[in-house]
This record gives sequence, C-alpha cells and structure tokens, in this order.
Amino acid sequence: MTRGRGILIYDGPDGAPLMDISIEFNGDMYASGYGQDFADFMKGVYSRDHFRKQISAFNKRRYGYPEGPIWREGLPVPSPLSAHEHGYSDYTFILNLSSRPVLLAFPGDGKSDHESSPVTHYLPVRTLAIDDFGHCCNQMDDLDNFRGISPLPDTLEDAMSPAFAAKSRKQEAIESLAEHIEKIQEELAGIRKSLETLATAEAQGL
Repeated sequence: MTRGRGILIYDGPDGAPLMDISIEFNGDMYASGYGQDFADFMKGVYSRDHFRKQISAFNKRRYGYPEGPIWREGLPVPSPLSAHEHGYSDYTFILNLSSRPVLLAFPGDGKSDHESSPVTHYLPVRTLAIDDFGHCCNQMDDLDNFRGISPLPDTLEDAMSPAFAAKSRKQEAIESLAEHIEKIQEELAGIRKSLETLATAEAQGL
C-alpha cells in the first residue's frame, strides 16, 4: 500500500518556521493514483486553516477516515528537513508558506544508498516539493512523475533569485484571489441558507 501525507511550513510567532503534518493516507498515493489530486490541492493552499480544510476535503473525497486532518502541529523545522524523520511515508508533499526558503534533505538521492550523505535542495517560498521514498520528485524527468512541479534550486542564492521571487508573487496573487473567492462562496452559502429558512417559514405561514 503506497502511503502519503502533507507537510505545511509557515512562520511561527517569533518568525522561525514551524510545520503542521497531516494524517497519513494509506493506498494509491503515487502520481497515477490519488497523489496527483493531493499535489494539485497542496499547490493552492494559502493558510494553516485552508490546509486543514483541504486535507479534510481530500479525506472525504478519497478515503473517509474518521480522524481529524492533522497528525502533529506547530513543530520546529530543522535544517535540513528530512521528511523521513517526521513520520516516514512513501510520498510526502511539502509546501513552504514561510517567508524564507527551507533546506530539504533527500536521503535516497545519495550516490550509493540511503546510508550515504543525502542530497539537499532549497524549497523556495510558495513552492511544493514531493519526497518519493527519499528521492526528490521535483528533480525527476520521467513520464510517471507528478505534473506541475518545478525543479528545486541547490543554493540559497538561487532560491532567493528574482525568478523565484516573481513566481512567489504570482502564486501569492493567485492564492489571495482563491481566498477571496472562498469567502464569497461562504457568504453566498449563508445567504442561500437564510433565504431557504425564510421561504420555509412563509410556506408554513409563520
């Protein structure tokens, strides 16, 4: 059974990065299974609350587990961060919503085996990385890989380059628009419920 979970990185109260880790989903979390669906919604997450909502929606859509969406929350982010040190899963989807790039380690990308020195890449702001059994999917170039993910830079300088900064601003604008749309939808749902309640009351002669 191919497992998968999500990690959201964000700024803590003192500015240091923290992370929330979702529950684990057991079965078909590879790209051609449910993994692409997971990656697609992770790229659009814009806050901790939205992360919870999206994990819950994915669970309802694909698995139907009874537990809540978050396994652990508010954990400090080590440097480098290796997904395997925080609840090993076959696929780990890591989104960086903090204000700075985060150094990631991929033990499976060493020169010989998992015991060799891990390869490291920087995860720029508002970027998604996918760890596949300790390998970085972002650096892979094959037909079975996930769609819509970008290669990760090897240096902090590259991670903070104008190219990634422009991408971050564009993604931030998209996420802001998505947040506004979600709020409008919630308001419309409230109005619709009020109208339905009023119509019911009028039909009953109240």
